[in-house]
Amino acid sequence: MRGRGRGVLADGWYGWLIPGFHSLSELTEGWPGRLLRVGPVRGAVLFALSIRYEAVATIRTDPGWRSLLLLRALLGRRRKLLVLHFIDLPARAGGRGAVVDRAWRPIDRWATRRALLAAQVLSEWEVERYADLFGVERFRYVPFAWRMRGRGVGWAGLPGAGGASRGSGASRGSVIAAGRAFCDWPMLFAAARGAGWPLLVICGEHDRAQVNALNADGRATVLCEVTPERARELIGEAVVSVLPMYDAGVSQGHVRLCDAVDAGVPVVATRTRSLEGYVSDGETAVLVAPGDAEALRAEIDRLVGDPAERERLARAAFERAVAWTWEDYLAAIEAFGLAHARGDGR
Repeated sequence: MRGRGRGVLADGWYGWLIPGFHSLSELTEGWPGRLLRVGPVRGAVLFALSIRYEAVATIRTDPGWRSLLLLRALLGRRRKLLVLHFIDLPARAGGRGAVVDRAWRPIDRWATRRALLAAQVLSEWEVERYADLFGVERFRYVPFAWRMRGRGVGWAGLPGAGGASRGSGASRGSVIAAGRAFCDWPMLFAAARGAGWPLLVICGEHDRAQVNALNADGRATVLCEVTPERARELIGEAVVSVLPMYDAGVSQGHVRLCDAVDAGVPVVATRTRSLEGYVSDGETAVLVAPGDAEALRAEIDRLVGDPAERERLARAAFERAVAWTWEDYLAAIEAFGLAHARGDGR
């Protein structure tokens, strides 16, 4: 690698998953965990270590991102940042966070132009969008995995495929909606009002107050801050997985979609631009217009009452997803990172 460094330093979970990357967690083993959870400290540590590496792979929304970006832009001699899941989140709506986000915007654009080596986006249309927004053409589309299970697992080997009631868990026979970002909970609860199917909602802490207010009558079972592993278990016990989203103009819903496809559970989702290329309406999922609670309820009602249709949708999604599994995705991320670190990724 031309003797300039030691390959790719990776922060976050890709550092653990990609054998070609060097994990920050391994390099800082024995350090106080609390210290590295402080964003500016983590960013400073990454910057200091980045001197020894040809590239630094990090997720844009992880702790320390802004500090790392600013330090690399001000003090770095060349571009080294490989940004995975490059998502330009909407500015916060109010309070001090909104002021900080507005002040950061011009700094973000300037620093990105100076420090960004390359970035992965999860939706194809984001390549052009971010190139225009940040004034650089260093974005590459690498879609998120369509399913976690490898090619060796066929539909026949998938337990309880098609969203059949199974197990004895909290979501057995339920309609489930799980999500942490851009969830249209009012749309979901409006669709569920008066319906006969049990509803399980899994939300993040930041949505808890809104979900509890919408669920004042106890219509749904609500869980908050469930681990990803437990959420996947509960999705696997449901008959339908719902992705009620408002379109935030960024990549969204891909992990939720992958979890449902992987479990063999049919999906009803809001038609957002981020799902382009990930689903085919009526073939691998059912899409409804944003905010249309009546259409959402009608499609859920239809699938709950039609086991054969549930299996058809879920099976088509699962079998299509064999073309882009979790192993394929990780291999693409590794190739993306190492190629740019060597300087032959453009």
